[in-house]
Amino acid sequence: MKKKQFKNSLKTQMLRMTIVPLAIMTIVIVAVSGSIVKKAITDKIEDELISNAELVGFIFDKYYVGDFRVETNSETGEVDLYKGDEKLNGDDTLMKNLSDVLGIQISIFYNDTRIITTLSDEEGNSAMGTAAAAVVKRDVLEKKESAFYTNVMVYDEKSFAYYKPLLSDDGTAIGMIAVCESGALVNRE
Repeated sequence: MKKKQFKNSLKTQMLRMTIVPLAIMTIVIVAVSGSIVKKAITDKIEDELISNAELVGFIFDKYYVGDFRVETNSETGEVDLYKGDEKLNGDDTLMKNLSDVLGIQISIFYNDTRIITTLSDEEGNSAMGTAAAAVVKRDVLEKKESAFYTNVMVYDEKSFAYYKPLLSDDGTAIGMIAVCESGALVNRE
């Protein structure tokens, strides 16, 4: 009987010695693999958003001739953005069509204020007139450098966003182009 208890005890100890390290190693491998996959997906999203922002900027430069300028409509008090003689904001615009085709949200800022956007809440209210975060203003407008963010809050939903400065002919940052994609889409991937 003592031999049987000894064997069971030895078996139990051997199982513990092999199962516990295997379980720990499995947890570590899953955690590391998950972070590697998330990083790869985030890098892919960043590359896509950079390409999309460059495409939006390129199309606006080629399709609309002239400098960006802002005018306030004296009747409605709304701000209108022009590039050359073409008005850029409105319901059926090139930006809206680009947003639909690319599957992203696009905003154009004058200084740090969103004056054209495809963003709207669940009730259809446009995000026009909202301000960029202070960190975005500092990174993009003041430093005149593009920036990618993985944790931008858009209507209480985490999103990925890329901001590119809009520069006038004299090199002054007059605004930004912002493109964003929902973080929920990335989590599904």
